[in-house]
Amino acid sequence: TRKCLEIYLEEANPDACAEALGNLPLWLRKTILHVLVERIASPVPTAILMLDFYFYILLIVSFSLASQDYLRARYLYSMGDDNTNAGITGWSVKFVYIGVFYLILRELMQICSQKWLWLRDAWNLLDFADIVLLLTSNVFMHTGMGQNEAVRVL
Repeated sequence: TRKCLEIYLEEANPDACAEALGNLPLWLRKTILHVLVERIASPVPTAILMLDFYFYILLIVSFSLASQDYLRARYLYSMGDDNTNAGITGWSVKFVYIGVFYLILRELMQICSQKWLWLRDAWNLLDFADIVLLLTSNVFMHTGMGQNEAVRVL
């Protein structure tokens, strides 16, 4: 019974499973919830969630600092300071590249595991847009390219 339940849960729609759980007898619902807790609370998914949390903190802090450095460099460049370039090369830009690389790896792992189902989930498309915007903004900040209007849009 347990093996059949695990196979069903791997293939089924999560919304349909949650709706069906409410209609089951109490003893069966407890068994199913126990299997679900074992699958969700296992060390590997928990470690991946914690790693996601740490990388998002790294991205938020690094991107914030890189943006401040870039705006400062852009201001000095626009004031005609010959010793400055509009691009920045500090550690914060490098950490944003590391964070973007991690996000790309996570999305590739999801694509490999979910195949065509990956396209159906709107959150995955939102994650992909997040990666594109982070990478584009970081390239603009790193190289100093882009017109004032393009930089303001990002």
